[in-house]
Amino acid sequence: VAALRLAGADIDRKQLSPRMLTLARAALADENAHVKREASELIGRQGDSHDIAHLLTLLPRVDPEDSVLRQTIRIAVASLIRRSAPDDEFWSMPASPDIASILLGIQRHEASAMLLRLLAERHVASGRDALLAHAAKYAGPESLEACVRVAREISGDDRGKQFALLDVLCNSQNARPGNVPQPLRRWALGLVSAELSGVDVSAKLIGWTTDDGGDWLREKRRLR
Repeated sequence: VAALRLAGADIDRKQLSPRMLTLARAALADENAHVKREASELIGRQGDSHDIAHLLTLLPRVDPEDSVLRQTIRIAVASLIRRSAPDDEFWSMPASPDIASILLGIQRHEASAMLLRLLAERHVASGRDALLAHAAKYAGPESLEACVRVAREISGDDRGKQFALLDVLCNSQNARPGNVPQPLRRWALGLVSAELSGVDVSAKLIGWTTDDGGDWLREKRRLR
């Protein structure tokens, strides 16, 4: 622990040596939670994208009561993701469900694409609306079709859920009347058309009744 802390204290002044970084990576397997915590912090500050998968494998094994270690690992992973180049192979790797909530703090379109993959492959069971909203907010124009496709898969045949997710996507894109992206406009028009197709135009839309349930009597009025 002392060696890792000394390395951490010196890290702001110079690049961590390859030997010390190797030591930090090996320390992730230590049984002592304090050692793992110091190692995770060092790797988050000086590691690379290849360390992300290793850190993520630790999360399920962290003691449920050790929130500090869990958060340290998550912060380290987020730092490594932020530093990953757009063409880094990390972005094309199979996405782990454990990374979903971490990606909510990454404001990049690459993170948006990874979230959409997670949602489309049904790897995430909860919080899908928030993940979709984040993905839509940072998605490029070419990814909006994928956002709509995922939203339709999530909502299924639930019309109320469909309109709710459409609202989520519109808010994420800051859509306004006259300035709605085409993928969202097409889905909205389809939903409205489906809703109107079930309306019986021949039916009486408004019925007035008395307190005892009888028909409200009509009165003839003259125009003065």
